[in-house]
Amino acid sequence: MDEVTKYTTIMQGVFKLLGLELVDVKPNGAFALNADDGTSIEISYQKETREIVIISYIANVFPGYKYELFEMLLKANFACKDSGFASFGLSPDGQYAVLSNVIPIDSASLAVMDQVLAEIMIISQHWVEKLQHHKWADPHAPTTPENHLSHTHLMA
Repeated sequence: MDEVTKYTTIMQGVFKLLGLELVDVKPNGAFALNADDGTSIEISYQKETREIVIISYIANVFPGYKYELFEMLLKANFACKDSGFASFGLSPDGQYAVLSNVIPIDSASLAVMDQVLAEIMIISQHWVEKLQHHKWADPHAPTTPENHLSHTHLMA
């Protein structure tokens, strides 16, 4: 099975596990799972690195507080203390605090994806709640980064 077919098959399984209707699965497209708590998780396949990339957008960030937020997230990253096997950071545009993880396509399976997604969702939900009460998070802005999503929105 080639890599794109493997990714497509895994994504079809994710939709089925979540009880979502399967939409037109584009192998190189990004899929967004938007939870009721404000967590937005983007899943995509990167051919260049041969990885499935999972990014959870956990908070909007006020520009004046990026240093303080970044310091908090770096401390959470230390020895995977509060990030599991994922990593915290800021989105390239600096507007979002994110939690991300990658799965090499060679070791990817539906079971691995299910486990990684469950971990990301649990950790993200914790941090969404934690960051909503800090001065550097914008509690009124949506955490769904519309400009980052290149395929479709799904409600989980």
